[in-house]
Amino acid sequence: WLIDARSRKLTIANGRIIYSHGILSKNATECKLERVSSVQVTQTLGQRIFGCGDVIVNTAGDVPEIIAQGFVNPNKIKQMIDSQS
Repeated sequence: WLIDARSRKLTIANGRIIYSHGILSKNATECKLERVSSVQVTQTLGQRIFGCGDVIVNTAGDVPEIIAQGFVNPNKIKQMIDSQS
């Protein structure tokens, strides 16, 4: 779990959100902040106890653009995205 959690990175800079993940092979998803229509935070009971959760970034499409799982302080991440978009 720890190695998997350390392999995930969410970057908010230069008007973009970049979510990269993977241990041996890397995958990256990029989204312009101007395209963000909503940001959701989901937390199970266990995630709430440990202060982590999932951040879901939605754009105009039906399918979420970014689903970033298992991040510490997901509400703080949501506030950062909301303040920049």
